Amino acid sequence: EIQRRKEDGQPSLKGLILSSPSNPTGAMLSPDELKELCTLCEEEGIRFLSDEIYHGISYGKEEATALSFSSTAIVINSFSKYYSMSGWRLGWMILPSDLVDSINVLQQNMFINAPTISQTAAMQCWEDETIEELERHVAKYRASREIVLKEMEAVKEIPGKNIAPADGGFYVYVDLGDDNVCMEEGMGSTEMCQRLLETEGVAFTPGTDFEDPANNLGDRRFRISYAGGTTKVKNAMEKFLQFWPTWVNLVKKAK
Repeated sequence: EIQRRKEDGQPSLKGLILSSPSNPTGAMLSPDELKELCTLCEEEGIRFLSDEIYHGISYGKEEATALSFSSTAIVINSFSKYYSMSGWRLGWMILPSDLVDSINVLQQNMFINAPTISQTAAMQCWEDETIEELERHVAKYRASREIVLKEMEAVKEIPGKNIAPADGGFYVYVDLGDDNVCMEEGMGSTEMCQRLLETEGVAFTPGTDFEDPANNLGDRRFRISYAGGTTKVKNAMEKFLQFWPTWVNLVKKAK
């Protein structure tokens, strides 16, 4: 994209936002990949915004922060994911010095400050006993992740290459592939997720919430969340496997 804009005489990119671990895919950049990206952004004058909200929830792949490689990057983090304080609407931003005044102006006009009770509660997040409990949460995510990935192996119509690498976070992102959809008849992931919810009471999220609406990729992909606990995840995946042959037959008939 950088080279294309140069060749076409278009304005250069002003900024890049990237999440690692990612929602919805769960994919992560390695430290070397993140370093290369930070270096590229600085060389090209592109402001890099590193979304690190899912840091702390990973399954073997090494994590890294953009702060290790860049003095100009913006880093966003939150208490919602690893610290399990979703709904408290609390997070933090680490800024280069040249942006502090501008962000202060925005903050004062948008929300002034985070609620005192949220800030007070968050102070407990770094206590030893809290970290021990949070690491138990990650262990549960890891177990639930293994359940999802193992159960997906039983779906022979979806090859492993169609499942994004679930390096971190608590999501698995799946591409149904051409054979398991019939776009002409509206039989994409949106319809599949709706039927799964109505017949089995299991909620997966269609990729239309995440993909570029200019193409149809979103309607052949879906996201599985395994944040709800191992028992719920196991039951949900069992119901999905029961539902799956019905969906395959519906698609075949539609074609």
